[in-house]
Amino acid sequence: MIPEFSGDFMQWLRGFYYTAQTGSMTAAAELMNRNQSAITHQIKCLEEELGVKLFSGSKGKRTLTNEGKHLFSKAVHIFEVISEVKDNIGTVSEGLTGEINIAAFYTFMEFYLRRAFFHSGQRYLLFYAGRTWPGRKIVGTGGQH
Repeated sequence: MIPEFSGDFMQWLRGFYYTAQTGSMTAAAELMNRNQSAITHQIKCLEEELGVKLFSGSKGKRTLTNEGKHLFSKAVHIFEVISEVKDNIGTVSEGLTGEINIAAFYTFMEFYLRRAFFHSGQRYLLFYAGRTWPGRKIVGTGGQH
């Protein structure tokens, strides 16, 4: 089961990431177009949520604790995965080709599926929810009921 966490958790993690990357809450705030007190609050909330100190050092130069180093490596991975998902989610169906076999009663094939499929030249296209996918061959087998 996926544990619950605050809806602001990802923003806290971003604030942590940029602070760790720059070594400064002020620099992190500039990168995120926030004020420094917002980043301080994000870090404080994240530390309270996780129950650990993430940084040591003075206001001018923040260094990661061992827990902070561990979280930073995980945060980098999390943000890489999120970026990959955002970049690739629209291309999931691209490149899929093959044959779709459908067996149904004649009435269903004639009156329902016929509206879903149409022929374009030599290739069949699958039309569903307003999208078409070229390169799919639709094979229908209808029987009498």
